[in-house]
Amino acid sequence: MKNKFSKAVIPAFFIVMLLVTGSSFKAISGQPPVTGDVLYRKTCRMCHGNDGTKGMFGAKNLQISKLETAAIVQQIREGKGNMPSFKNRFSGEELAVLADYVKSFRQH
Repeated sequence: MKNKFSKAVIPAFFIVMLLVTGSSFKAISGQPPVTGDVLYRKTCRMCHGNDGTKGMFGAKNLQISKLETAAIVQQIREGKGNMPSFKNRFSGEELAVLADYVKSFRQH
């Protein structure tokens, strides 16, 4: 009886541990979690500037943008006007993080 119990409990324990720690595998593997600041500096800063107001090549002023998060994600993913598409560069999670960071430039 004890042997059957052990065979069921041990695998269940490992499954629970994987579920609990699964979201932190990037940090454990040596890769820090991605931040909006890092994504912005690497990809957006050249045209939008440090504070979102640079406007190179027709880039919009991010401080006065009224776009909602979903629209920002869509625009980053698909591009618009002179802005290229980044759909092959960012994951869905990275797009959401970047959209939230872009919204932080807004003047309140």
